Amino acid sequence: MNINTKDLSIVILISVAGLIYITLVNPLRALCAGIPCSRYVFSFGNMILISLALLLYRGKRWRFLLQGILIALLTLPLNGGSINFTIISGGALIIVNSLHGDIIFNSFYDFFKSRKKLKHWAIISTTQFYIMAILLNIINFYLFFSTIELMAYFNSLLLIVPLVIIECYLGAEIGFRVFQRIKTQESFDYKQFQ
Repeated sequence: MNINTKDLSIVILISVAGLIYITLVNPLRALCAGIPCSRYVFSFGNMILISLALLLYRGKRWRFLLQGILIALLTLPLNGGSINFTIISGGALIIVNSLHGDIIFNSFYDFFKSRKKLKHWAIISTTQFYIMAILLNIINFYLFFSTIELMAYFNSLLLIVPLVIIECYLGAEIGFRVFQRIKTQESFDYKQFQ
């Protein structure tokens, strides 16, 4: 695994931005206490960060996994009030989903880049990442919670999944626009003004 300092700084910066977003959004989730899937309603900013991160890593391996590990470690103390095994399994789910995302998304990066369809790649990647996160959470509920809680979670998901897909589309769209702006700034030649 060969990571240069620029890539490492991007991984750390996006992980800290994710931590800040989660820190600011967790109190909003507490306001919706009693709704099993309320965290997906407030995931819009996280979707922007994920699509931006995938685009900034430019198909390089293991950056997205490293970001997932950092976010899992940084957010471990923020799950206060949860049962211990759900905190540990939640961190493990972030890492497993990041590994899955790193392998799948970066495998198709060159295909979409050669056809100049990175926007579509960002939308597909972000949507698929969150759908996989939902499926992993269903498995987590199945393993660690009662059937009643699993069914409440699953029934709430049926109502929230269309909203999640719309948020993924909009988050990936905004993340792509931010990426285009960053790419434009990188290619800008400052010497012409000197």
